Amino acid sequence: RKNLRRYSFREFFLVLFFLTALVWLVYLVLQMPAHLISGSYDTEASAMMGFKEEVLAIVLTAFGAWIGAGAAYFFGRENFREAVQGIQDARTQTVEEILRNLKIRNLTLRPKKYQAAVYTEAKRVEQRIKGNERDWFVILEDQTGAFIAAFHEEKIWRLIAYPEPVAASWSDLESQPIWKVLLAEARQIPIGEITSEEPEEQDLNLIKSVFDISETFSPDTSVYDAEEILEMKKKYLGIVLDDDGSARGYFTTGDIRDLLTRGIK
Repeated sequence: RKNLRRYSFREFFLVLFFLTALVWLVYLVLQMPAHLISGSYDTEASAMMGFKEEVLAIVLTAFGAWIGAGAAYFFGRENFREAVQGIQDARTQTVEEILRNLKIRNLTLRPKKYQAAVYTEAKRVEQRIKGNERDWFVILEDQTGAFIAAFHEEKIWRLIAYPEPVAASWSDLESQPIWKVLLAEARQIPIGEITSEEPEEQDLNLIKSVFDISETFSPDTSVYDAEEILEMKKKYLGIVLDDDGSARGYFTTGDIRDLLTRGIK
């Protein structure tokens, strides 16, 4: 900080010196006797004034360009120094420190893909997956829109190809609500044995424990903690929840690796 203050005073006095020099130069040009410029006492006043005007125009243009550049630097130098200092500070931080200070809310989250309510028919989930090849998982929500689980699309394809023992064929499942289909698959029982019309809390918990491929996080969770949790639980999908429990968006462990590879901005 002492060095910065010393440099600031130096720059200030340098600008002051050149402004003073400009004032004196203008004064000398205007007050200089005609015979010292032309070498003759017979030079007309109008000719001398024109000559002086040309000299002043050149001097003022040169000094104006210099003063403009100097002023731009003088008033912008602090922002530049702070930016440089920020880069230097970042270089002294470890990757762990940077990730601990970075919150999930600061990430560019991927927008949530297809979400299905518990009562959505299984065939509609199938149609959605078929129509969107990039939607590799489905977010299951309750009636209020709160997040329950994120299950991989492979669960649907498996039931289409191998529906036993849940049902004899996929046609027996496609008109059923998705929660019943997933619950029967989780229990490995025929879907007809599930007689309730509404899922109970333990049913949704079982679906989550068997099929959920994600972990949920609040926006204020650090990226470091999120990556540690995903690594510990052998998962690669993070769902970010709002205060009402709905899914705001998602990120993957690959997104964190890309962040480190490209450099944290």
